[in-house]
Amino acid sequence: MTNKTIEYLIQEHGALIAHLDLSKLLKRNHDSLRVTLERSNDPWIKTINQARRKIGGRVYYSIEMLAPLFSDTEEGEL
Repeated sequence: MTNKTIEYLIQEHGALIAHLDLSKLLKRNHDSLRVTLERSNDPWIKTINQARRKIGGRVYYSIEMLAPLFSDTEEGEL
């Protein structure tokens, strides 16, 4: 995990990223991402689910916990 990755994502999205914004960042449909997060046991899915925070009725994800997913991949690999 790099500090530059965290800083960039926080500048773009804040400390928490909404589910819809995460789906756009991953270039996935928000409904299919939701289903994948519920049903898959892949390591990257577990990382995303551990970063999940529910505030009221909305779901957000901690940028700090998601940063390793983006810092360990080449651009466009996800």
